[in-house]
Formats: sequence, structure tokens, C-alpha cells
Amino acid sequence: MATALLVIPGAALAQEMREEAPQHSMLPPVTVQQPKKKTVQPVKKSPSQQDIQAGTGGTSATAGASGTAVGAFIKSDLVADSVTNPYRVAPSSQPHTQTFTRQDIENLHPENVFDLLSHATGVQATYQGRKRPFNLFIRGDSNFAYVIDGAYVPSFVGGRILQSLPVSAIEQVDIVRDASALTLGPLVDFASASGALNSGFIVIRTRRPEKTEAEVSTSVATYGTYKTNAFAGATFERDGWTGYMAGFGGYATTDGPDDWNKWAEGKTGFGKFGIGYGGFFTETMIYKDHSAFGFQRTDISSLSDQKWSYDPINTLFITSNSRLAWDSANTTLLTVSMNEVTQDNVMAYYSGKATTTNHEVDQTETVNLRHRIKLDTTMLEVGGQYVHWHSPYGEMFWSGYEREEETLSAYANVEQKFFNDRLTLDASARVDDHTIDKGIELYTEATASGLKSLSYFHDRELPLATSYGTGASFVVIPNVTVSGRYSHAEQGGVSDIAMDGVELSPEKQDKWELAIAARAAEYFIPTLTYFDTQVENEKVPVKYKTVNGYSVPIWGESDTHRAGVELAVKGTLLAELWPGKLTYSAGWTHLTVAESSDNIYYASIKPRDIVNVTLREEWGPYFGTISANYVSPYKSNFKELVAGVYYDVGNYTVVDLNIGRKFRFGDYESKVTAFGRNITDEEYATIRGYQAIGATYGLEFSVKY
Repeated sequence: MATALLVIPGAALAQEMREEAPQHSMLPPVTVQQPKKKTVQPVKKSPSQQDIQAGTGGTSATAGASGTAVGAFIKSDLVADSVTNPYRVAPSSQPHTQTFTRQDIENLHPENVFDLLSHATGVQATYQGRKRPFNLFIRGDSNFAYVIDGAYVPSFVGGRILQSLPVSAIEQVDIVRDASALTLGPLVDFASASGALNSGFIVIRTRRPEKTEAEVSTSVATYGTYKTNAFAGATFERDGWTGYMAGFGGYATTDGPDDWNKWAEGKTGFGKFGIGYGGFFTETMIYKDHSAFGFQRTDISSLSDQKWSYDPINTLFITSNSRLAWDSANTTLLTVSMNEVTQDNVMAYYSGKATTTNHEVDQTETVNLRHRIKLDTTMLEVGGQYVHWHSPYGEMFWSGYEREEETLSAYANVEQKFFNDRLTLDASARVDDHTIDKGIELYTEATASGLKSLSYFHDRELPLATSYGTGASFVVIPNVTVSGRYSHAEQGGVSDIAMDGVELSPEKQDKWELAIAARAAEYFIPTLTYFDTQVENEKVPVKYKTVNGYSVPIWGESDTHRAGVELAVKGTLLAELWPGKLTYSAGWTHLTVAESSDNIYYASIKPRDIVNVTLREEWGPYFGTISANYVSPYKSNFKELVAGVYYDVGNYTVVDLNIGRKFRFGDYESKVTAFGRNITDEEYATIRGYQAIGATYGLEFSVKY
């Protein structure tokens, strides 16, 4: 992503951002120094332009850039290096952070968020039934959390609600891996039976308008699938005030294959409003989703009679993000959020037995305040964060038993540039003070026949979790950047995860990353990364046991080591010879090391290779995208009660294709898209017992106003 660090007001900023917006980019910005010129100061600038100049601290072209000056002001927080970006990462982290822009999402035409994320380098989306249907593995690690418009969402909650978030409602998705995550959220997970430390975040931002605009889309697909979505918004600038209003509504339904219990129905809507004056801008979102869906029926014989569903599951988000550029050096950002998920977890049977319903609630509140100081070549960030999670009726491994946790955190980050901005050094630190306000001793006092007793505990304050990291980014020659990072994290104690008399120990992580990124030519823009993760006392499921009617993991621990290489490349092919525009992106992650000190099965439960390739063609009004994702063989013992029994899964290639044509529908831009997912009808499973659905096809019509 070659960018120029410039202060460009208004339309010039918007034009540069439009021209340089990357597609599915992992390449860090390469700084290009501009010659100094004498300028004549304008008599008057609009407040929005002043804020762009004072608030961004230099504008890097980035994904999601807007097409108008007002839109550029509103969306300046999408600029990767902007001090107004609440999810900003240090330059040495940018090669390890991947972004899907709004254009990427339209090109890939994914079914849902997890389908989109499966196109990310080194990311595997898995599916399993009940409670947490979707999960992600990033470089072999499954410990992460979501941030949705600033709201912190634990991974097990996101794994059940994000399948209902329409991808047409999304503005941008960032995958922030490993050592890049110290300033984004707690590294101590909530309601985690394993006690493992978070290793990254999936950052999702919902849509905002670039100008006065609207879009409506409708699609039909295999298995009685129907979706319709509408987005509308407007920007304004008057008497020094700048802002926007936007709204989204969607409806989706599907029957799923016969006897798969994979039906779903949902209604989604949100309203957003943003307003600013001078260096101040604030925006608020209210998001509501009302859905119901069945968990796919498993082919495990002992469980195949069960028919699970969430009927209904309701999601509410209220988020507020504010930024204030006090002057050209000081910027303060504040995020306040509340999210609540309520669901009826219904268990029925194909054989007609009685139905059991558990009412469950997850409530999370977040406050995140940070201040950034940018003085010439130095940037300092200090902040504090509070996250509170409460499940009044219990769920997951504590179904039926109330659980409440909170984390109070402090963090800091400093960056220093040298040699005309060619070298950037950075360092970060974070402290998480985690307290379990109320929980039960679920895994202690265990016997072969079950639990001996259950008892609540209160106000269990865990020892401080500490994390620190440091990195460097160096422009070796123009368009070639080398970067590296190291991070260390410790969770000082664990809660109630010991079972069968096994006492588990604190966890420690050491992570290294080294990358080289280049823009060799427009047709070849590669990034090569080496990563190495060593974990002391990592928690791993040894087997599963039925507790209170639920299959829960029995945890062991071992010292683990994962290392590998990651290659991402993109470009434009045949630019001088081909009349259309042919672009591609590809990624390959290879685990060279996957070993454990105590778990002999550890190496076999991680896919060693994940490959994704996307090819996009645009020729006049016609367009098409074909993508392929390959996951190498590995093994799964999901829901297996006997230790050491594993089953072959993985070893699949999923090919998706969409083709279409743009045209005028009256006075409006329109397009029709025919799409197919898993068009080769590949039979595979990502988790033992849950076979993929096979090929699906559909047709979508959309119009922009």
C-alpha cells in the first residue's frame, strides 16, 4: 500500500484516498517524503477540513475512503495511520493486520461474516452445532474477541450472532492478529473455560454514507433462501457543522436442506447519526436484530436425534464513538457501548420427546478512553478501558448458573520516527485487572459419576494479566519495508477450570513476527511474514464429559509451539494488454512447527496449510469473481468422550463464483449478480460431525439511488 503522508484538505484528500484505496491489502504504507513548497494560507477553511488536517496527523490512503470532502471528514477514522482511528495499530503491526473494504465485500459476495473471514490469509472458519456454531482459527489459534462499532463482544457470543449480520451492512472488517492487539481490548477473555489469553481481534464497522445515497438489494438462492436489504444515508455541512444520518433494514429466511435443521429467519436494522464541529465529532449507533435459527443436525449417531435451536435470539447494540482534536498535537477518543443478547436455547428431538427451553442472557458494557499526542515524529497514546460481562441465567459451560465478570485495564503505546520517517520504533504495554464477581465451582469436586457439589464464589480477583510488545518498521528502499515485532503476555492465575483433581497453572505467551513487504510492480505486490508463538501451560481439551446434561471439555495443559510462514500477494494483471481490469489476491499460511510437550495429538489437530486465491475481472459493464480456499487435512475429536479418539476432517477446497452485469435502471445504477458457493459440491467437515451443506446457487438484483 504505497501512500504519501500528506496534509491534504477537502476534495484533494478524497481523490487521493479513492485512487490509492487497496483491495484486500496486508502491505504496510511506504512513506514518501514530499518537497516543501511555499503555500498561501486560505482566508477560511471549513471546520471539517480543519479537523482532517489537525486530527489525522497526516493522511495515509486507506480502504474505505470516501468520495466527497464531507464523507472524507466523517470517515477519516478509516485511515490506517490516523490518530482518529480508534483501532489504529503501530506501523510494525500493519503487515500482520488485514483489511476487507466495502468494495472487497461486494466483490467476494460472501454469505455471512464467517464466509468473508474464510478468505483472509491464515484464517479458518469452523462450524459446530449448539451454543457457539461458528468459530475462527487464526494461524492455529482460536482465542480472540470481536469489536463491533466499538462494542467488545466475547468470541462465543459473536460466534452465534454474527451469522445474522448482513454483509451489506458492513463498511470494513479488520483482522488484527497476535502482537498487534495490546491497545484494542482486554487480553483476558470472558467466560473462558480454558482461561487462555486473547491473541487478537476481529474489528467490524457498520456502514456510513459518503454522500446522500441509498441502496436496495434482493436475492433468492437454493433451499428456499431469500434476502432483502436496504441502506440509506445523507451527509450534511452547514454553518460549521458536519455530520450524517443513516439507516439499514434487512430480512432473511432459509429452509435449509431437508432434515438438516438448518433453517433460519431474521430481521435486522440499525440507525446511525454523527455530528461534528471544529475538531469534535461524535456518532451513535442503535442496532437491533431479531432472529431464530436451527443448529445443523449432527451425523454423530449418539446425538443425531437432537434438534437444537435458538428461537428466538435477540441482539441489541448501542454504541457511541467520539473524537476531539484539541489542536494539531492532541486528540482524545471515547467509546461507550452496551450490548445485550437474549436467547431461548431450545432442545427438541426428532423422535418426538419433550422439548426443553433455557432462557439465556449475555450483557456487556464497555468504556474505552484514550488520548493521543503527536509531536512532529513522536506519537504517544495512553488509555484506560472497563469491560463488564454478565450472564444472569448462565450459559455455555455454566448453563443455569449466574456468572458475572469485569476487567479494568490500562495501556500505553509510543511510536518514534527517525531518518525522515524511514524508521519507526514502537512499544506497547497493557495491564488487565480481571475479577469474577460471581461464579460456581463447576469443575472442582468432580467424581467419576459427576459433580459432588456445586457452590457459588464471589469477587474472585485474579492476579494481574500483563502484556508488552515492541516493534520496528524500516523502509529499506522506496517501496520495500521490513518490520518485526515481539510480544509477551502473562495471565497470572486461572479460575474454576480444574477438573478431576487436576490443578492448572498460569499461562505465558511469547510471540515473534518478521515481515518484508514490497511493491515490485503493479502486478506483484507481496508480503512475506514469519511468525512464531510459544505458550507455556496452554489449555487444551483432553476429552469431553457430560456435566448437568451438557458436554463440556476436560482441560489439560501443555507447553505448545507454533511457527510458520505466511505469504500474501496481490496485483493487477495484463494492465497494458487486457481491455478489462484483471486483479488478483492470494494468501498461503504454512505451519512449519506445531508441537506440544504433553499432548501427542496437538500436531495433528492443526491444518498445516491454508491457501486462498481470488481472481476478479471487470470488463465494461460485466464483472466476475472466482475464489478458492484450501484447508489441508487435520483431525477432530469434537464431542468424543474417549481420550485419544480423533477423526479425519479438513482436506477440502471450496470454490465460489459470482458473475454479473451493471446497467441503468431508469436513472439509477443497478446490477444483477448470479452467484454460486462451493460450486464443485465439495463434501467436507471442519469439525467432526458437521458436514458442509454442498453447492448452493442464487441470483441478486441491487439498485443504488
